[in-house]
Amino acid sequence: MTLLVEITFFLIVISTRRLDAAGSDALYCDSTYEVELKESLTLRCSMSGYHDSIYWFRGTDTSAVPFIWLEDDVGGEGLGEYNMTDDGALVINSASLHHEGIYTIRVYFEDKSYETVETNVLVTIAPIPPCPILNKLCNTTCPNSCSIKVSEDGEILCSINGSRPKTAIGWDIIDKSGISFKVHEAEYTYNGINDTWNTTLKLDYTLDTSAGEATIRCAAPERVNWETGTTVNLHYDGRDKPIGSPPPREVETGFTIIIPVIVVLIVVATGAILVICSMVCSRQWKTRKGAVEHVAKELTDEKRYAPLLV
Repeated sequence: MTLLVEITFFLIVISTRRLDAAGSDALYCDSTYEVELKESLTLRCSMSGYHDSIYWFRGTDTSAVPFIWLEDDVGGEGLGEYNMTDDGALVINSASLHHEGIYTIRVYFEDKSYETVETNVLVTIAPIPPCPILNKLCNTTCPNSCSIKVSEDGEILCSINGSRPKTAIGWDIIDKSGISFKVHEAEYTYNGINDTWNTTLKLDYTLDTSAGEATIRCAAPERVNWETGTTVNLHYDGRDKPIGSPPPREVETGFTIIIPVIVVLIVVATGAILVICSMVCSRQWKTRKGAVEHVAKELTDEKRYAPLLV
């Protein structure tokens, strides 16, 4: 069967003439077809005029044997990976990375003229999640949006992980007041195991006034089949404090150090005065007590010897 196809195709080639695309029997295909990994893809080209046969080739070499074909409405085998519709469209049943590349279609028309068009198949891999992630500040479900309160200058990292092909992302400053921004260049990291890319884009923000707010958005504008982006409402109030921050520490001055020292000195001096007073009072009490006892003794003696003196 394969030998018969080769002979038939060779005879058709040498017995036909080539017409320009501007001729009556025109053939048109999209330049690029994209398909998500493990999804099906149909490469459908438009043509004017009745066709006798349609051949599909891998690559640009049309002198090789086509891997699938349609002759007089009878299709050839496609190795299980491909099918053809009745109008000659090529179907990739389940796309894998080896299906990526150039495909060539050749159509033979009723007047034995033919048209040849090349097209490219790109196999894509969507990141997980299929939307930008912001420093893990927002949730990881899509579509994604969140509100962030800030109290000082900082940065926000927008990233897309595990995408194919390498994906550009960008910051869109939708609205701002009292906050200025600076966008850095994107950084790309290649994952060789699964042929994917990680993309990171940093945005610096500066709080210009005592209060402000802004609405910003990070998106991958080239990937229209993925989620559009992540929107953030950034707001700042000079009266705000970071959540969980410790109370402000008082600055120690000379007064805060001198006052405790003075208090200690007063307490020590008071104690010393009390001790001295106690000692002095004790001595005076003993002196007075001795004098009283002496006087009392003298009075007693006078009473005792008074009769003898009469």
